[in-house]
This record gives sequence, structure tokens and C-alpha cells, in this order.
Amino acid sequence: MIVGGESLTTTAERLAINVKTVSACRRRILEKMGLASNAPRVQYAIHHRLVD
Repeated sequence: MIVGGESLTTTAERLAINVKTVSACRRRILEKMGLASNAPRVQYAIHHRLVD
């Protein structure tokens, strides 16, 4: 959802959770993966065929 370009608000609405929860989860995922910004995250997703 996030890598596909969906906004945090849209993701939160789809999952019926708070936007702050989505933001915190996104931040923790980036930290665990060692990714500092969106560009490496998108490259990772494309490389591992997580997006079309």
C-alpha cells in the first residue's frame, strides 16, 4: 500500500486504524530495513517484485 503510492491517510482508512499508527509502522519498517527514504524503499520493492 505505502510503496504503491497510497497516502498514509488512505492506508489508515482502508485498515481502519489511526494515521499515526500507519506512520509509526512505516517508520519502524524503514528502520529495520535500513532504508532512510522513499527512493531505496521503492527500489527494494521493485527488485523483490513486491509491486507491479
